[in-house]
Amino acid sequence: MHISMPESKDESLLRKLREIVLSNLDNEDFSVTELSEEAGISRSYLHRKLKQLKGQSVSRFIREIRLKQSLELLLDDSLTTSEIAYKVGFSSPSYFHKCFHDYFGYTPGEMKEMYRTRPQLIHDHILGTTLDLKDIVAEIQQTEKEGTPGPLADKISRKRFSAAAMRMFLTVLLLLAIIITAGLFYFGKKDATKDNSIAVLPLTNLSNEVENRYFADGLAEDLINRLSGVDSFTVISRTSSDRFRDRKDQSLAQIAGELGVNYIVEGSVQRNAEKVRINIQLVDAGTDSQVWGSTYDRDVNDLFSAQSEIAVDIASELKKVLTEAETVSLRQNRTTNLEALEYYQLGTIALKKGTGEGYVSAINHFENAIEADSSFSLAYAGMASVYRIMACQGYIDRRVGREQAHELALNALSFDQSLSEAYTVLGNIYFRLDWDWEKAENAFLQAIDFNPSYSVVHHHYAALLNASGRSEQARHHLNKAQELDPLSFVINNYSAETYFNHGEFEQALNENHKAAGLIADHPLTAWLEFRINYALDKENRALEAFKDYGLITGEFFPEEADSIFQRSGIEGLLQKKISLSDQAYEKALCYAMIDDPENTFTFLNEALRSGTLRPDFLADHFLLKTIGKVRLEQLLEEAKSGQTSTNS
Repeated sequence: MHISMPESKDESLLRKLREIVLSNLDNEDFSVTELSEEAGISRSYLHRKLKQLKGQSVSRFIREIRLKQSLELLLDDSLTTSEIAYKVGFSSPSYFHKCFHDYFGYTPGEMKEMYRTRPQLIHDHILGTTLDLKDIVAEIQQTEKEGTPGPLADKISRKRFSAAAMRMFLTVLLLLAIIITAGLFYFGKKDATKDNSIAVLPLTNLSNEVENRYFADGLAEDLINRLSGVDSFTVISRTSSDRFRDRKDQSLAQIAGELGVNYIVEGSVQRNAEKVRINIQLVDAGTDSQVWGSTYDRDVNDLFSAQSEIAVDIASELKKVLTEAETVSLRQNRTTNLEALEYYQLGTIALKKGTGEGYVSAINHFENAIEADSSFSLAYAGMASVYRIMACQGYIDRRVGREQAHELALNALSFDQSLSEAYTVLGNIYFRLDWDWEKAENAFLQAIDFNPSYSVVHHHYAALLNASGRSEQARHHLNKAQELDPLSFVINNYSAETYFNHGEFEQALNENHKAAGLIADHPLTAWLEFRINYALDKENRALEAFKDYGLITGEFFPEEADSIFQRSGIEGLLQKKISLSDQAYEKALCYAMIDDPENTFTFLNEALRSGTLRPDFLADHFLLKTIGKVRLEQLLEEAKSGQTSTNS
């Protein structure tokens, strides 16, 4: 009997990636960057493709292959555990032990002992983690040809089955595999129309006035907001889409790969006096073909009806049948005042600067938007967000900022009860200023319910979940935030920090490199690179990251860092950082890395009392665990009490 099944493109890609990893198995420095380079694809495309095909990150994919190979070597029983760790790319045997246990549920020693006493159980485990359809087919072919079980059968049963029994066993497995494969294919095809992932690129400004760029940007953001309200649509955040304003020689297929979407919306806007022409097309990125396109010529005063018409046309093309609620949402105009819309755009741009000057400018623009349209809910929510951030960061009195933000968010909801942005601000007020996590969670969940495509709320809800110890749920929402805003530095940086806080250092390193690729020479990524490599016992790499941090911040020269390292190692570098810092929280982190719990506790306490440290930072932080659970809980309780008295 001859059975052959053609290899799909996805199977070919996975096979190629596995082969690359296996060929670099003992290279501890082999990571996402090297894999993407050898595979000839971008890091971001590799991340999204593996999420799609395997439901896992690239670092987890690499680690899974390493750990499966380590199990094979372990059962061969010719190498020590430390030797196996180095052979599969782990420079630290202790870290290998941890990863092995996390993946298989047993330590290497326990696994070897189980193999001696219960080999069948271990082989079943191998079957569950390494067998695939091609293995089964090859086994059947060999069994039919030679009449004896092949190597796979030996793995499964150590020849406990007869050749005939093995043929029957494998035939059943093959049938099951075919049924499952056919089912996945059928239901995958059936659900393909639901995979409506969309990116709206910045609309090209064809007008003579440069100021009309804000007008064009406002139309694009409005379209993103409208489409986000459609069930089953995944709409990429403007933060990520904006990175392709100047797409250079990138094709739409390449952009779609970077953003992880199936459809691209692009177009142009030309405004002359009181007339506007909008050209819009919806493109299937997989085939690079236009699905739909249209031109809208309107008076400026009729612009907002054109916006709702465009949104309905695109949504109808993809979903075919829209519910009444979806149609109402697509046609909803949060403002019909062009001046208000333009001021709102200027406010969001100023807010993203993340500086005191930018915050003041944002407030002025949002106030102008509200003056132009007193019922513009998004402008109220935008200004509420500014006051909340300024209160958290110490730019204004904490209580005053909290009250301003709360009142503005409620004003926004009085005009639009489904505004996710306003619920997100409320969630952050209750979480970061009131320390009322139950109210915060309710607000975040309402925001998600009204707009599942709002990446900001998934990011902040993940922070709440991490702070309350629900790390798996946090990772789910953080992954969702990355899916919706894949090129956001803030979200990717937080993802790296989260992996680091949970002791998942390789994943933290990969995420940190991704963030560094979005904004070069950023002090946050350089400092995290130092901490991760320090935790991985890679002192030379930690030194290089420390020197990069010094160059970026201007705090010290590389030669000085080299000299300190030669005299007193990594601890000397940390002491240098402590001497330079005027922030109690930074000093606490450095003392935690030196393993000095007393000074860690002292400076954490100082940071909390001075208001320079938010208590939620303490609830889920890897470095701070050095001070002990009881003392950490004591700090948190004092912080909570302080928060309550401040807001009473």
